Amino acid sequence: MRPAVLLALSFHNFFFSSSTSRSNNSSHRNTSHQTKISILIMKIIVAFLIQVLAFVLPTAVWAGGKKGGTGADGYFEGYWVGIDPTDGGDTRRSIVQTGPDTYDVVARDSVLTLCGGQVAGFLTGVGTVDDEGKLRLQAPLTCPDGSEFQVVFIVTPFKRNLMVERAETVGGGFIYDAYFWRQVSS
Repeated sequence: MRPAVLLALSFHNFFFSSSTSRSNNSSHRNTSHQTKISILIMKIIVAFLIQVLAFVLPTAVWAGGKKGGTGADGYFEGYWVGIDPTDGGDTRRSIVQTGPDTYDVVARDSVLTLCGGQVAGFLTGVGTVDDEGKLRLQAPLTCPDGSEFQVVFIVTPFKRNLMVERAETVGGGFIYDAYFWRQVSS
């Protein structure tokens, strides 16, 4: 017989057979009773382990999905939302992969502190993934009063469905602290 068939038969006999032999010897009955309890406990443990493997393993595989790294794997693609910690504004990013290391980015903020606050704004541009796996985007931000800022966005993969965004001036000057985005869909 094949090893798989023998294993299946052993499994079946172990879990589904019951001892039908009876004895008048009380010590034998006690041992038989203990054996039945031991087998029952083992069956419960094995059933529990099978359930854990059936539910936890697929979840772990799913959760290990997009982790980032090179950015070429499509990690950044999707619709992302967050809150700007400097002004409490609602921020959203729509990111579409257009090449191996390039992404089209549309950014919307409900409050633009750089433009004096209480002003909503949009920004569009093309970002590229650098050697560290970070998405970099340099784009002009034009305020309603006509003033313009060149802003560099550096987006870093963090964990599944999380990324950190940092905004700087072209010269590397700090604009706001890094903050997290939650990916709504991809």
